Amino acid sequence: MKKRLIRLKEQEPLTCRVHTPPEPYKLIRPTLDRDLSYASSVNDDGFIISGNYISSSQKIFLLGGSFIENMYTSQNQRIHSELEKILLNRGYSVEVLNSGVSGSTSLNLLNVVLNKIVPYAPCTILFCISINDTHALSFKAGFWNKYKLFSTLNQASVSERTQPDITEENLSQLKNVYRSLKELCKFFNINLLVANTPYINEIDDSFYALDNSYYRRMCEKRSLIYDTLYSMFRIEGFDSLDLHEAMGGNKKLFFDDVHTNAEGSFVVASVLAPRLEKYLEKSDNPPRLVVYRSELHSIKLTVDMSWSSKVVIPNDMSKFSHAILEYELDCGADAIENNALLCLRFEHENYSFKDVGLKYSDNVGLFSYLTTGPKLRIQDTVKFNIPAGAKELELGFRIWRKRTEVKLLKANLNLFFFSSRS
Repeated sequence: MKKRLIRLKEQEPLTCRVHTPPEPYKLIRPTLDRDLSYASSVNDDGFIISGNYISSSQKIFLLGGSFIENMYTSQNQRIHSELEKILLNRGYSVEVLNSGVSGSTSLNLLNVVLNKIVPYAPCTILFCISINDTHALSFKAGFWNKYKLFSTLNQASVSERTQPDITEENLSQLKNVYRSLKELCKFFNINLLVANTPYINEIDDSFYALDNSYYRRMCEKRSLIYDTLYSMFRIEGFDSLDLHEAMGGNKKLFFDDVHTNAEGSFVVASVLAPRLEKYLEKSDNPPRLVVYRSELHSIKLTVDMSWSSKVVIPNDMSKFSHAILEYELDCGADAIENNALLCLRFEHENYSFKDVGLKYSDNVGLFSYLTTGPKLRIQDTVKFNIPAGAKELELGFRIWRKRTEVKLLKANLNLFFFSSRS
């Protein structure tokens, strides 16, 4: 018999990937962008980073299923990225890490806290009640089922079948998982805020093409789980937030029943920020974010460099941390990998290219490859530094390696100023 292992629900460490929704997924979600693909970067401990590249000893971890994972939203617009920027602009040097994984149950997430997040204490977690609990608790054994998608072990059973209702015994399992979570966080000095996964109560084929009678049963189970937990939270003194109520069932903020679009992700982050502030310490040197909107947009790239107008760099760079270029490209059918370049040009050359953190070529100077591929439309980011003494910066874009159609749809430059806490 194959040796069994406890499943650790995490992203694969040290990976950078492009995620394109498969056609069957898009087919039943008519409001999901039909063409856009989505980049993600995962650090060495299996957490999705924000794309802001902030490093701080003051950390917030977001735990949940695919709602928190937020994979089909652009990297710099995911919930944890927007939350990080909101808190930065409120004076907090904080790093927000995404521990969302599709298919996770609350028991899976408890395991993540114990085995991955405890070493970072003291820290703060936003623990989002997984929508997948609806499925796991419908099995007779509840969280300890042996079904391949929701088992706590690496088992591959497909024979186990769900029951029509969630039993009282399984609701007791659920409550005890959250009681265990609260005590674990207390023992290890972890701040805990629990929220639920918001969802849309009423669907139709123009929004989410799913069997309505099946969906109504799912919503009834979700409501039962939430009512059970929030009743306990009030009695037992949990710090909790009703995200489902806060989002108000607004379909404009979702592309299906539980997954937010870019606008919805920003709204979620805006709701979370004031509830998490009480757990954070403000920096003695308040951080700030300076944003420049490039006039280069909707242009077809050629072998000739397209340069932006000069960006005037702030005089006070004493707290400067790093720069992030956010860009969106639309590639033709015959585009290949590394088919476009970002280039930088400063008004003086009294610096080392290593100071900037990009590659250097005698042909094009300082450069970074942009994410390209056949029929790929994607938003992604490039991190770099600005050398000491630089007063002006220009951004250049061109195709590379192969003549093909690559359009630059937009480009924004963000400068981050902050001091990480020791």
